[in-house]
Amino acid sequence: IQWKFRLYARPEVVTHLLRSLLLGVSVLVLTLWEPRGMWFWLVAASFLADFLNNVVDVALEPESRRSLGGVPPLECVIHIVGATMAGAVAGAYIVLGWPLGAMKSELAALPEIPASLLWNGRVLAVGALAIAALKAGLLVTHSPAGQRRRAKTASAASG
Repeated sequence: IQWKFRLYARPEVVTHLLRSLLLGVSVLVLTLWEPRGMWFWLVAASFLADFLNNVVDVALEPESRRSLGGVPPLECVIHIVGATMAGAVAGAYIVLGWPLGAMKSELAALPEIPASLLWNGRVLAVGALAIAALKAGLLVTHSPAGQRRRAKTASAASG
């Protein structure tokens, strides 16, 4: 979808970049440590930031995609399902982890967790961070400033 709709050249690329960063960092933290105290609440805040980012993304998309005929129905479904799942995960994290928020602030060693679950989470985190890096590169390259920089470089090389 990024390439087909040239999303990297549209305002919503910022929300997509933030989503990848928030997901990648949160999942990486949760697969490396057990966040306690302030760290627990920072992860909870990242879930809230992701929710707000999703709201902004959905609000931006209709105008951003108007010239493309609007937002495809399947993408609307993906947003609904994704937001519902993210809300369920955030709710479970906060409700089940509440006692961790009252502990001394530290990134503690993880309790016993199946290795396959940890590695699946770590692969997800690395993938999300790689996508964030790609989107950041596209944003820089295709932003008005990036386009001016490329044009200046091209004219200097040819002249």
